Amino acid sequence: GVAVHLLIAGDGPSRHGLTELIDELELSNSVVFCGNRDQEWLARVIPIVAAVVAPLAGRALAEAALGAAPVVAYDIDWHSDLIESGVTGELVEYMDHVGLADGLQKVIEDPDYGRRVGIALRDRTLRVLDPERVDAEQLSAYQELLSLP
Repeated sequence: GVAVHLLIAGDGPSRHGLTELIDELELSNSVVFCGNRDQEWLARVIPIVAAVVAPLAGRALAEAALGAAPVVAYDIDWHSDLIESGVTGELVEYMDHVGLADGLQKVIEDPDYGRRVGIALRDRTLRVLDPERVDAEQLSAYQELLSLP
C-alpha cells in the first residue's frame, strides 16, 4: 500500500531474473536499473533516498551508512555490526521478506524516524569502520600472531 520507486544500482547475474520478475509483476514503471555507478554518483544519490534495502550488501552497506540513509537489512554476514533495530535502522531475520517489507514501510512512513536512524547509522559506521582504528587493530593482531615486538 506504499507507493515507491526502486533504484537498483549495479549490474550482475541477477539482473535478468529481476527484469523478468518486474515485468511479470507489472512494476516496470516503478523500477529503475541504474547499472554500475561510480562513487560520486552514489554519494549524490544515497543521501536523498527514502531508504536502502540491504538483503546482502557488503561494501554497499558501508556506502549507504556513510550517506546517512535509513537501512533495512537482513541479519546476515556483518550487517549486525552496524544495524541495530530501532537505533541505527531495521534488522530482520535472514530471508524474512515480510519483516524486510515491514521495516521498509516503517522508515518510509515516518521520515523523521528514518532520518534519526540514518544519522545514528552514519555515526556508528564512522566509529566501527574508522581506517586508523581498523589498521591499528589489524596490526596488533598480526603482531600478536607473529609474536613481534
